[in-house]
Amino acid sequence: MRGLYDRLRAIGLPTPYVRRYLLPDWWDDQAAAAPAGFTEAVWTIARHLGVAPAQLREATQALQLPASKRVHYKLKTNVQPESVAIARLLAEQVAKFVALGTPDPMIRPYPTAEAVRAAILEKGAPWVSFTQLVDYCWSLGVPVVHLSTLPTGAKKMEGMAVSVGDRPAIVLTGKKGPAWMLFVLAHELGHICSGHVDDNSSVIDGDIDEGSNDPQEKQANAFALAVITGSPTMRVLPRERWLPAPQLAAAAHALGAKKSIDPGHIVLNYAHSMGHTFWGVANSALKQLPSEGDALAILRENLSAKLDWSNLPKEAAEFVARMAELGTASPQP
Repeated sequence: MRGLYDRLRAIGLPTPYVRRYLLPDWWDDQAAAAPAGFTEAVWTIARHLGVAPAQLREATQALQLPASKRVHYKLKTNVQPESVAIARLLAEQVAKFVALGTPDPMIRPYPTAEAVRAAILEKGAPWVSFTQLVDYCWSLGVPVVHLSTLPTGAKKMEGMAVSVGDRPAIVLTGKKGPAWMLFVLAHELGHICSGHVDDNSSVIDGDIDEGSNDPQEKQANAFALAVITGSPTMRVLPRERWLPAPQLAAAAHALGAKKSIDPGHIVLNYAHSMGHTFWGVANSALKQLPSEGDALAILRENLSAKLDWSNLPKEAAEFVARMAELGTASPQP
């Protein structure tokens, strides 16, 4: 085990992380003294990391993370795909297990942005909120999971749309509030509904850029805006001077109620138009809006309640629960 831990550490997986997240709860390194025990450890780590067991067994060769030819990277120009390799592999494995337990049938053909928005508003929602969109994705047969635990120093992506066979899934990694996460979720759903993700492929968004010239990114951004605001080009522009936070929050709430747009998104949309120096005011305004709750708690509660855990092997269910940090939101029996 010491040699295996050393090789895993060399690719960015510290031993404490491997023991806590990639090995089962009952694991004791003493079990690896027997060949059968070491084989169990190798196969378990391989399944959770998405690597070939033979690579983990071969002690004389450096361990290399597998590349994928069916991954579409949407990264900044100075960011290399290798930098998000660990996050990608873990996200893919979590998505594979979650896909096994997603009970709702997949809706085909995928809905348009307008249809998504209409379906949510027709249920009586005042606007398309993060909570409502998470629930809608699950009803569409698209599970949404948060990858909460990555090794220290591992670079994460903002969001990922992945297909496991013909079952799409969305993996989020951000830890911001619902207003921030709303656009990311709608963007990833846009990749799926726009046909950017086919069988066993994925789209990885390092940092979503609303000004991107990438055709797929532009299409996913337009989809997200159309779902949230009703317009693929919606921009909230300042008229004259900066609005102070209390006035911005009040104006966003009033406009949101009138136009059926999440007030938090209005604040962030306005801040995007104002430029980076305005983000402090925008964050203050968000705090003065009625709270939707914690975004991660919303994701975990949906995963806990809507995933059919009985369809997952026990070890796989425990792995998903650990990676999503379900905590008190424990899986159904």
